[in-house]
Amino acid sequence: LELNEANVVALSKVALTFNEDKSVTIVTKGTTSDDGGSFGFKIPSDIYTANDFRKIAISYRDSNLMEHSHHTQHFGTDVVGWIPKDNGKWNGTPMMGTGTLILDLDAATEDGNFSNMRFFDLPKEDGRKMTITSVRLAK
Repeated sequence: LELNEANVVALSKVALTFNEDKSVTIVTKGTTSDDGGSFGFKIPSDIYTANDFRKIAISYRDSNLMEHSHHTQHFGTDVVGWIPKDNGKWNGTPMMGTGTLILDLDAATEDGNFSNMRFFDLPKEDGRKMTITSVRLAK
């Protein structure tokens, strides 16, 4: 998945920087609200409609951002934010330091194939960050 403005979405309380090496850096913007920040990835519709992806591998570096990878899986939609049937997953594997998170994706639903995901409840502190170097999808 190309890490560009079309495919990586800042939803709330985060800033995105698209780097020359084709990575993207996510930085939290401090908040006093109850909710942490969120961001997500979306797959172009011509790709997700033709492919039933079952795994996603997200490689990252220099992370002090995600002590738990709370995330959602969406099917057959380009909407990355909260939607009905959000399919939330809580207390997932930490994404700290440098590494690759590999997630098993749910099977396609009546709404269609896996089309996007959202990470939510990021830390509320200002300046927490992570650089994502690649997002790979597999059947």
